[in-house]
Amino acid sequence: MILLVDDEASIRTAVRRALEHAGYEVCATPDGAAATGVWRREGERVEALITDVILGEQNGTALAAEFRRERPDLPVVVISGYLGAQVRQSGGLPPGAHFLEKPFTLDELVETVRTALGERTELDPG
Repeated sequence: MILLVDDEASIRTAVRRALEHAGYEVCATPDGAAATGVWRREGERVEALITDVILGEQNGTALAAEFRRERPDLPVVVISGYLGAQVRQSGGLPPGAHFLEKPFTLDELVETVRTALGERTELDPG
């Protein structure tokens, strides 16, 4: 299962649908508190975290760091339209995290998730 955290409903819906269409199970949440609840209940099923940087009360990089304290190898994809100052303020991207700048295409999203999960992509002949 991929745990998706984004406070914009339209983005959450589009990302969830694209990933489900690509064959992934997705649990979409609007904020860090809801994501933490899913993590506590089903953390062992979470294969990757996709999070926006700005999540209201909490930022996505802090959320990723929290989850990675329990699972250091958790694949993380950070999405944001505000990479520069916002990510620097939050301490930068988590080590090894993948970044996808908004706006992105749904194909770019799926390819980034596949890469984060270590899956071969259509662009990878190897």
